Amino acid sequence: MPESETDLVALVIELEAAMETYIDNHLGRAIQWVALTMLSDFDADLAQTLHNADDLKPFTISGLMRNNALLYGDIRTGDRAWIRFTGLSAEVAKGLQAFYEQVQTELKAGQPRMIELDRIPWRVTAIHCRGTAWAGSSSYQTLIDRQTNARPQHHLTLNFITPTTFRSQTVNMPLPLPHLVFGSLLSRWVAFTPHRLRDLPQDQLDMFIAHHVMISQHDMKTAMLRGKQGGKEIGFTGHITYEFAPKSDHLLKHNPELEEHLQREYAWFARTLGLLADFAFYSSIGRKTTTGMGLACDGKISAD
Repeated sequence: MPESETDLVALVIELEAAMETYIDNHLGRAIQWVALTMLSDFDADLAQTLHNADDLKPFTISGLMRNNALLYGDIRTGDRAWIRFTGLSAEVAKGLQAFYEQVQTELKAGQPRMIELDRIPWRVTAIHCRGTAWAGSSSYQTLIDRQTNARPQHHLTLNFITPTTFRSQTVNMPLPLPHLVFGSLLSRWVAFTPHRLRDLPQDQLDMFIAHHVMISQHDMKTAMLRGKQGGKEIGFTGHITYEFAPKSDHLLKHNPELEEHLQREYAWFARTLGLLADFAFYSSIGRKTTTGMGLACDGKISAD
């Protein structure tokens, strides 16, 4: 894919502990600082804009990860971990790709590259933008093309790797309710790109989610992020399967005209939800994705 078309990038950095330490809190803020500093080296104005933005930001980070879980506890010299940055705009993607190329050049030349997280040094052992779990590059249009002629799904599974939660009517809602999950993904898609699978009024998609999407299976658990000075965030992790019902008895009774339309456009709605599930790999889901919450994928990817 030509670089000019790439507006979605997921960068994975493998790390090795350079000293013994103990981690008792989530390092999301420290990793966010690394991301913004990295971007500032290539586009200082962009990094400042991202730092100052109060609304949705076109990048995400992970926490400090080992396998599929956040890393806490005793760390010995040489222990392995990984972190991840994603870009959701062409500008951020370009900065991440530039950083990838720079670090790749350094590592191939045998030059050491260190990353400091909360004053603890970690040695970079590898960097990936493809070819390993959680790394990748694509474009909004590619995701659309993948779904345009796909067979409409009747269900899909999402895996939530780091604690995920939502803000609903001013309160924390740590539950993967369909309207919260797909509403979060849709908000990000609309915020970051004008590309659409096809234009239909958003309220119709909202109605399809509300009346045709149900939870059919789940294996979820409550998860907490421990912050500094006693701060905490309550969320959930695990996997959940959403099923798309072919009809809504409620709408057949109370709004048959709308239900007729939703059934007629079922394929479009199902493909759109599949598109949003694909997008989750890059965008994450829910609150505080720029400090490591909401890392998720569509069930076809498993981290190593």
